[in-house]
Amino acid sequence: MSKKFLIIGSLYLIVLLSFLSGMYVIMARVWPYEHVMSVRSFLIGEREEKKTVKEKIENDLGLKPSRLLETHNISDADRSNYRVVKIPDANKRRDSGLVYISDNMERGLRLIYGALDTEGAMHGAILFDDSGNVIHQWKVTEDSQANAKRKDTNKYLHGLEVLQDGSMIFSFDGGDGLYRIDACGSRLWEIKGNFHHSVSSDGASAVWAWRNHDMIKVDINTAEILRTINITALDKANSELDLFGIRQQDGESESNWAHDPHHPNDLEPLLPENAAGYPQFNVGDLLISFRSLNLVFVIDPVNLQVKWWRIGQWRRQHDPDWNRDGKLYVYDNNMHHGSSHIVQIDPITMKAHRVVEGSDFNFYSSHMGTLDITPNGSVLVTSPKQGRVFEVSSGGEKTFEFINQYNQSTDEVLVVTGAKFLPEDYFDEDSFLRCR
Repeated sequence: MSKKFLIIGSLYLIVLLSFLSGMYVIMARVWPYEHVMSVRSFLIGEREEKKTVKEKIENDLGLKPSRLLETHNISDADRSNYRVVKIPDANKRRDSGLVYISDNMERGLRLIYGALDTEGAMHGAILFDDSGNVIHQWKVTEDSQANAKRKDTNKYLHGLEVLQDGSMIFSFDGGDGLYRIDACGSRLWEIKGNFHHSVSSDGASAVWAWRNHDMIKVDINTAEILRTINITALDKANSELDLFGIRQQDGESESNWAHDPHHPNDLEPLLPENAAGYPQFNVGDLLISFRSLNLVFVIDPVNLQVKWWRIGQWRRQHDPDWNRDGKLYVYDNNMHHGSSHIVQIDPITMKAHRVVEGSDFNFYSSHMGTLDITPNGSVLVTSPKQGRVFEVSSGGEKTFEFINQYNQSTDEVLVVTGAKFLPEDYFDEDSFLRCR
């Protein structure tokens, strides 16, 4: 009997000591805290991640890019309207993409970026001419980084700006920095940090980007950080306008922030070529999106004063854009409501309407997404959760579509995270010559 009690007591002590040790590791954040949290994150995933443990395992073993796959059904009748487009250097496990072009498509180039699953890089960008041919490709990776927090198969290429010399400035959601590569993919510079969501040119020699909760202005040639604006400073500069504290939890003597209270996801300066349409704003004013607040607003980057704001005419929005017509355009994800939309709003009258009605184009992406307005007023729409990019003319006709098909038999598609319309003469004449 005493031996039985000894075994039970020993097991109890082992369990107790294990529990106390685990509590100490978690609270003191000592070894093996990071490993434990990595395992926990792997098993549970992000709050909004829905991948199974099996899918995560096959993804992280390099068997299949499951974390970057979504589903999008194309009926047999609709499929006949598309033609196959081969992704250069595509991994053999993926199918070719699909492209649709209308006779009424506006002439120009279309840059599409996201998960392309090519040899040597999971992510990248492809450039289409107006015949639907891929005329250039960029391979984009962070896997070469020492001690990268995540592999490329477990993050999104999200913020991206392409320059006239063919170089790109980009960041990954879940990545480790902001990077510039040349037209052939060679790295020109990097800045360490948690950059995310957006990279936007100021129309001169700098870009704006988010790093954590800071707005960062970076010189494109030297990688020098020219300006840093923190959300806390923004809040203090607008103390008479309590826009940013909506998701605070109020106590007896203080308010504490809820999880992810702002979720900043876009930052775009007003460019000189668009300024005439906005007499109430100045060149360089910043158009900003806070997803968690359903908030789009404009600030003066000098004194940080909010000059315009609007809440609630969209839900969990992304990518508000300036345009020459003096209106603002917002990517309304409309999360949990079945269809996403592109909304145009007059910043003076506050009148808004949908220029792309999601139900008309089977369009829904609960997360991410970009829009671009072409010179003729068409809207180029990226639907990441459907692995597609489509364009709608000002008359409401779909004139272009690319579907990043991965497996036709299972309706699986790879995520695309952005697209840009570019004039045919956008790039310098010799931008891509040395890459061939």
